Amino acid sequence: MSPTVRVATGDLAGRRLTGAVRGTRPATARMRDSIFNRPQILDLLPGPVLDCYAGAGFLGIEALSNGATWVDFVERNPAACDVIRKNLSALGLEASARVFTRPVEAVLPALDMPYALVFADPPYDLDATAPLIALLEAGAVANDGLLLWRYPVKRHGLEHPSPDRLGPLARSEERRYGDGALATYRY
Repeated sequence: MSPTVRVATGDLAGRRLTGAVRGTRPATARMRDSIFNRPQILDLLPGPVLDCYAGAGFLGIEALSNGATWVDFVERNPAACDVIRKNLSALGLEASARVFTRPVEAVLPALDMPYALVFADPPYDLDATAPLIALLEAGAVANDGLLLWRYPVKRHGLEHPSPDRLGPLARSEERRYGDGALATYRY
C-alpha cells in the first residue's frame, strides 16, 4: 500500500492525492513546501506553468493550489498521465490543465508558450539537457520567468553539478534534496 500523499501548500493544502506510479520519482512534500514558500516562485503565479517530465504531477498541482491559472503537464508514461488526470478530477482542477502523453521534445508545437514557471524533473537515467535546451530556445520561459530543474547530485558515483548555463538561461540558485538537487535558472 502506498503512503498517503497530500497537497503540501496553498488553497488545497491537506487534500489527498493518488500516489505515483512505478518508474516515477515524485517530488517530496518537503521539496514542494520549500519551492512554494519561496516569494520569487509565488510572485510568478498566477502565471501559466509547464510541468515537464511530470510523473504524478505533484509540482503542477501544487502550482494550481498556489494560484497558477493554468498548468500544462507533459509526461510520456500513460499510467502516470492517468494518475495526473485522476488527481486533477478529484481536486476539481480539470478545467485549469492539459495533460500531454508524449515526450517533451514531441510536444513543443502544441504548447502555449511562454510560461511563468517551468518545472523539469526528468528521470535520473535520462540526459535531458538537449530536450530542455530545445524547449528553452523555443521560448518556453517568459522573460521574467524561471526554470526549476531537478537532477541527480551524483551520477556513476561522481559528483554531478548542474551546468552554469542551460541554453539562454543562467543558474541563479541550487538547493539539495536527498540524492538530488533543484537548480533555478533565469534570463
